[in-house]
Amino acid sequence: MEIKIENISFWYMSKRRKVLEDFSLQLQPDNIIGLIGRNGQGKTTLMNLIAGKFEPDEGIIEIGGKNPATDIGTAKRIVYVAGVMSYSEIKLKKIIEEYRLMYEKFDEEFAHKLMELFGLNKKAKIKNLSKGQETIFNFCCGMATRADITILDEPVSGVDAISRNKIYEIILRDYIEHPRTILISSHMLGEMEKILSHMIMIGNNDVLFAGDIEELKDSVYRVDGELANIEQALIADSTGTVIGGILGTSTVTSFVSIFFDIFIDTITPSSVYGFSILSVL
Repeated sequence: MEIKIENISFWYMSKRRKVLEDFSLQLQPDNIIGLIGRNGQGKTTLMNLIAGKFEPDEGIIEIGGKNPATDIGTAKRIVYVAGVMSYSEIKLKKIIEEYRLMYEKFDEEFAHKLMELFGLNKKAKIKNLSKGQETIFNFCCGMATRADITILDEPVSGVDAISRNKIYEIILRDYIEHPRTILISSHMLGEMEKILSHMIMIGNNDVLFAGDIEELKDSVYRVDGELANIEQALIADSTGTVIGGILGTSTVTSFVSIFFDIFIDTITPSSVYGFSILSVL
C-alpha cells in the first residue's frame, strides 16, 4: 500500500511544541526503508501518524487512499512495534494470543520459532525481561503479524551485537518470503544499510533526504569530531551545509568528551579542526 503524506503539522499540546510542520512524504510499497534523524525531530511521531495512532492537526495521511486513523480495515493492515510496550503483568504467551486475534495473517508458529531462537520463555512475564529481551520479544510479535505495513521503532535498542545481526537477517529473509513495506527507525545506520532499499532523513520539520540507499552513499558524508570544532569549520568553510542532525553520542577519553555524528553534504577536511570525514555508510 502506498503511503501518502501531504503538508501535515502535528503539535504536542501538553508540551506546547510543534514536531512536524508542513511535512510531506510519499513512500512506495514493498520496500525496506530506514528512518533516521536526531532525537526530538519527529521519527516516533511520524511512525505513530502512519500507524493511525495519532492524527495530524493539519494536512492528510493516506494509506492505499484511506485514513489509517479512521479506517478500521486499513488500521488492521498496519503494525507499530516499539522497543518497550505496556504489558508489564502479562505473560508472553498471552500477548501472542492477543496478536493472533488482532492480525489475521499473524503466524503464531513463526512467532514461537523466533522466541525460541532468542531464548525467550513464553511463560515469562514482560516485567521480568531485560530491556533487550523485551525489545526482541516485541520485534518477534511484530514480524509475525506479516502486516502490509510493518513499523519497527528502534528494533535493536538495548540488544547485543549477535542478536542484532540475527534481527537484520530475519527482517531480510522474511521480507523476501513475504514482501511488504517495512519502516525501521534506528541509530545503527552502518549495521542496517545491508538490508535497506531506501532511506529517509528528517530534521528541522522537513525531509532532508528521501531516496535509494545507493544514492545516499554517493551524495552524503559523515563527520566525526567534537561538535564545537565542526561548527567552527562550518562557519569558516561556506561550502559546508548541515543537512542532518545529531544521530548519536559516544563517550571518549577519561574526560568523557562527547562526540557526535553529523551528516553534511560537503566540507573541506582539515586537521586544524580535529575531525574526520567518512562515508555515510
